[in-house]
Amino acid sequence: MTNNNRPLVPAYNLFAGALLAFGMGPGSLTEVVGQPFGAAPSPVDSKSEAASEPATNLTIAIEDVGKYLKDESAPKRPGTLKFENVCLTNRQGQTYVTGEFYRSMAGFKLGYSLAAKVLNQEASKGTLHPHDLFDIKIEYTDILKESRGLRTTDVGMLVSQLYEPSNKAQCVDVVVPGGEIISFSAPMLKLIMMGSAARQPLHRKITDKRIQNEVVLILGAIGDESTVEALINAYPEIDIRRLPSDGEAYYTARFNIACMTHALTYLTGQPIGRSRAGADYDLSNRRRWIEWWEQAKRGFRVQATKPNATWVPLYPDLSQDWAAKCRRMFEEGK
Repeated sequence: MTNNNRPLVPAYNLFAGALLAFGMGPGSLTEVVGQPFGAAPSPVDSKSEAASEPATNLTIAIEDVGKYLKDESAPKRPGTLKFENVCLTNRQGQTYVTGEFYRSMAGFKLGYSLAAKVLNQEASKGTLHPHDLFDIKIEYTDILKESRGLRTTDVGMLVSQLYEPSNKAQCVDVVVPGGEIISFSAPMLKLIMMGSAARQPLHRKITDKRIQNEVVLILGAIGDESTVEALINAYPEIDIRRLPSDGEAYYTARFNIACMTHALTYLTGQPIGRSRAGADYDLSNRRRWIEWWEQAKRGFRVQATKPNATWVPLYPDLSQDWAAKCRRMFEEGK
């Protein structure tokens, strides 16, 4: 299900120069920060599969991914691809291996998952090659492909996935202009794709501190006028200057404020508490948001098109046009 009510129109071009500094600008694909989405195709019966163990020093090098793709029409990235996040499973004397190769461009994630059987004596190698494996299966996926077939009844499942550590939002970098660059996990992106169907269930989770950052960021993309007041009511009022700057509480509070500001600024088109350098963490920001809303709420409407300004935070572009461009670039090896 796609969000037909409010297409995402990030002010991407304004950030292009800054994003190029760490590989997220036009013409470049970056490695996904955090846990990639999509499960590798299982080479064994899930009912009897042994637990997989991450092999932190192991990679898989595939010279011609097209030879092993399940879908012949899928994008075929050239060159030798290094599959990472490798996991080994041993079952009845046979070793199975899974690995992942993912890239991201402006939040659009795409790549491959691999599953194969491995020759047992080769499993400890630093790098596995096709001649070390057999029954190799590689599947292409991207976030739009992963989101096909989602139903309203899937919202609860996706929300529950936000509690998992691997599905947390992360601050990838801070650039000027642009501010905080935040990575969105797969469940977050899928909930954005669900659009208005996910809105009310997420409203009910705004005050849940365990997933508040993820919830408010999603609502920044799919929220409506009622969301604005709910976010303002939950806006943190904490002076981070009073916290030890090298402590966990400081970083937790700082990122929470950044996420709230990110969401409210994008949703409303108002630069309260945010500049071209990102969130300013001023203690008066909650009061300023309340005062603005008291004046604006009677006639306010959430706009699909965001201001063309450097203080507008970057949100993932999940449009079909951007997806097609990313797939072309991915296939070209960029």
